Amino acid sequence: MKTLKKKLPCLNWIPEYDLSCLVGDSIAGLTVSLLIIPQALAYGLVAGLPPNYGLYSAFVGGIIYFFFGSTNELNIGPTAIMSLMTYQYTSHGGADYAVLLCFLTGVIELIAAIVNLGKVEAGIPSPELPPFSITINNQTMSFEETIKDIGLGVIMVPLIGILNDVAVVSSFSKGNGFDITQEITVLGLINIIGSFFRSMPTTACFSRTAVNATSGVRTPAAGLLTGISVLIALAVLTPFFRYIPKASLAAVIICAVLQMIDYGIVKPLWKTKKLELLHLIVTFVACLFIGLEWGILLGITVNLVCMLFKLATPTVSVDHANFPQSNYPFVLVTPSNGMLYPSSMHIRTVILKAGMKEGNGILPVVVDCSHIVDFDYTSLKGLIGMMDSFKKSEQPLIFLNMKPTIISRVKLIKDEITSYDSLEQVENKL
Repeated sequence: MKTLKKKLPCLNWIPEYDLSCLVGDSIAGLTVSLLIIPQALAYGLVAGLPPNYGLYSAFVGGIIYFFFGSTNELNIGPTAIMSLMTYQYTSHGGADYAVLLCFLTGVIELIAAIVNLGKVEAGIPSPELPPFSITINNQTMSFEETIKDIGLGVIMVPLIGILNDVAVVSSFSKGNGFDITQEITVLGLINIIGSFFRSMPTTACFSRTAVNATSGVRTPAAGLLTGISVLIALAVLTPFFRYIPKASLAAVIICAVLQMIDYGIVKPLWKTKKLELLHLIVTFVACLFIGLEWGILLGITVNLVCMLFKLATPTVSVDHANFPQSNYPFVLVTPSNGMLYPSSMHIRTVILKAGMKEGNGILPVVVDCSHIVDFDYTSLKGLIGMMDSFKKSEQPLIFLNMKPTIISRVKLIKDEITSYDSLEQVENKL
């Protein structure tokens, strides 16, 4: 029963549902529905689709989240970023591309959860299978050809959806924690089921979630009411939506997107970490000129390269010191972090140079391993090679405060390593 309640969170709050919850959820659900309907129409146009596709994408999220959702405030539906990413495919592939991309996004998100990363058509869409073959200009493309044409979007759209969903949920979790796997599972289900109703890819929306929270939402039942309101709008009000000026819908998008731009982050980044500001600028410029997917991918790549560079070149302090009793000089080398593959060559080079330059090839070199918590095989080979180099030059190389687990692993390959717990022990040995 505990597992069932974890997978179906609605079982936790439905038995305790009362009139006060109904009032709060009704106010929040109706308030959000007044926001999501014009937003959905606008985001449908942004995605290069008829505006009714935005409404198709707006009602499924609340209904599915009613059963599987664990965050009261969350609203899942069409968003600016997902609409822009979808447009890159609908601009040449039409609505079928958006629906298939929605289905594939849901599948990828479910897999990620399992492995634990203006004409308006009236009426509600009848459920139908996602288009696994697509016809463009009287030419039918197979499922494999369509996937090849979508290319990077098959990975990037689900990735952005997951990251956005987790970011919004974490902002409104109120410090209570949340089940990331469950949230990704729900998001995947919403996109898969939504694709049967001609939905485009969806994810959590920060602005609507904020409105939900400030309107006094009590449970995910508010999302159910929002979904039903959108269904009623699809069935009854769509003939009137055709008369909404596109300029009005554009204003809706501008108001929603302006809140997403964090201007205030630039100054703190400039003062504290200019390199991170470079990541921001590179990603922004790349998204602007070469497309969202490639821009985001380039931003991630630049960030990874900078992280790897930092990991490969850790700070290694080299100091002259003296033994406490004899006052005999030695060279103290202290690496700042673990000695793994990316950093092993750098640390080895610094130690060898310290022995030759600071120790003149004579003074003992003491390596303080206090901050080294792990080794990999490449680092072990480098360590053994360094020990052999010092042995050939007859210069003492001593290890201080090395973890017992690391010593035992090194001894499996080379039994000559010894580590000491204090400088007094080193001095007595020498």
